[in-house]
Amino acid sequence: WGETQVRAMLDDILPPGTYDTNWKPREGSDDAVEFAVHMPMRGTLRPRLPLDAKFPVEDYERLLTALDAADAEAERSARRALETQLRGEAKKISDKYIVPPTTVEFAVMYLPTDGLYAEVARIDGLIDELGRVQRVLVLGPTLFPALLRTIHLGHVTLALEQKADEVRQLLGAARGE
Repeated sequence: WGETQVRAMLDDILPPGTYDTNWKPREGSDDAVEFAVHMPMRGTLRPRLPLDAKFPVEDYERLLTALDAADAEAERSARRALETQLRGEAKKISDKYIVPPTTVEFAVMYLPTDGLYAEVARIDGLIDELGRVQRVLVLGPTLFPALLRTIHLGHVTLALEQKADEVRQLLGAARGE
C-alpha cells in the first residue's frame, strides 16, 4: 500500500526518468531499495535518495485498539513495540541503502497514513533521533510531497541553468568569441 502511494506521488510530482525502482545501491549486493530518486546536481555523479515505505500494521493496530479501549498499559506497550519496530527499520534502511557518494547522506522512511505518522511523532524524540543517528527522515503523506516538490524544483533549476549555458555558448559563437 505504501509503495503504491510512493510510486503515485513520484509519478505525479517528479519529471519522467528521475527515479528508479528496486535499485541496488551496492554492487554485488541483493539489497534493493524500493525507490531511488535521482538528485538534481551538476556533473556526472548524480547520487540518489533512497526511499522505503514501511507500514507496521500489527503494531499500529494494537496501538489503535489500546487507545479505543482507553487501556493505558496496553497503549504504552503498543507504543514501545511500534517504536522498537521503527528503530529496527530505520537501522536496516541506514545500513543497506545509505552509501555515499552513490547515494545522498540520508534516506527516507515513508509512513503511508497521517494517523500512523502522528502516533510516531508522539513518541518523544523518535523522529529527531532517527534522523540524527540513522540519517533516516520519517515522512508521511502530508510531508513527503513537499520533499518531492523541492527535488522537482531542483530538476527545473538545473535544466534552466543548462539551457542558459547553451544560449550563452550560441551567443558567444554568433559574436565570434
